[in-house]
Amino acid sequence: MSTCAQRLTTSGRAEHPHARHYTVGFGKYVGRRSRFGPRSTAQHGNADSTMWGPSRFTQRGFGAMARRHTLLKAPITSLSNPTIKNLVKLRQHRERAKQGMLLIDGARALRMALSNGFPVSEVYFSQVVAAKQADLLRNVQDAGGNLQPVTPAVFRKIGYGEHSDGLLGLALCPYATLATLPATRKPLYLVVERLEKPGNLGAILRSADAAGATALVLCDGRTDLWNPNVIRASQGACFSVPVAVATAKGALLWLRHGAVQIIATAPLAPRSYYELDLRLPSALVLGAEHDGLTSVWRGETRVRIPMAGQMDSLNVAQTASILLFEAVRQRINSTPDSLAT
Repeated sequence: MSTCAQRLTTSGRAEHPHARHYTVGFGKYVGRRSRFGPRSTAQHGNADSTMWGPSRFTQRGFGAMARRHTLLKAPITSLSNPTIKNLVKLRQHRERAKQGMLLIDGARALRMALSNGFPVSEVYFSQVVAAKQADLLRNVQDAGGNLQPVTPAVFRKIGYGEHSDGLLGLALCPYATLATLPATRKPLYLVVERLEKPGNLGAILRSADAAGATALVLCDGRTDLWNPNVIRASQGACFSVPVAVATAKGALLWLRHGAVQIIATAPLAPRSYYELDLRLPSALVLGAEHDGLTSVWRGETRVRIPMAGQMDSLNVAQTASILLFEAVRQRINSTPDSLAT
């Protein structure tokens, strides 16, 4: 298991007797009030930080924020600041797993995190975007997060790419259990096994959100769920779609226990996905980019997407989108119930 949840091995919740797993569940399914537990109290060193008052607040474009929050940390100016060095380290999976922290790049992902009750503990921002992003920064403070300005040169070191919008969030990696995923009458789960590419996982999460999927289950993942590339590719959907991290066997037993029809995808499957009744409680199972599904899913219903050309398969993210929106089509056309009912 290669996620930040790896180090958080106990949740205090009852688990299915055959499943060993960790999940994250948040967003619209738990409401706007965060259920992630206490915020981190760890302090990130700021060697050249002092406090500055309301007059500079207003000059930097904070206006109303200054009237409610009278003090803000002085900008970090040194590239050798311990906090800055640590943020750079968190781009690496090993450090994220070790510290149990994740990075959130950009305004869009931060807004998604905040609107879904995700506990953003701190936001680092370039001084030049303070006025433009004043509303978002105020929302961070209203949610209990801290703000830390940095100089443009410093942000170039901690931000991602040349076109960063000058915002970087820091948060604890959340965790829960499969048992905490949304309990619905007609669930539509998306299960992905042994995915390798962060971009594919992010795109799948984006499609899952757009289709109103109940949850995504990541089995034996070869990519870190909280890889910044996953968060960025998902456009923040990783904060709105409940996600479980499990073994394939654990997920299979959990789905069977819930009487969910399990549909495994395979290029040479005898049946077309057109033949499925996705109005039923369903789990769509997709395999790794090159190897497909493992033998764990051998006994389940197997389907293919018919190909008219010379290709025998599609990208895993494209496959997920096609199957998800076939479920949307069937459910909308056959019943007024939503996917989450």
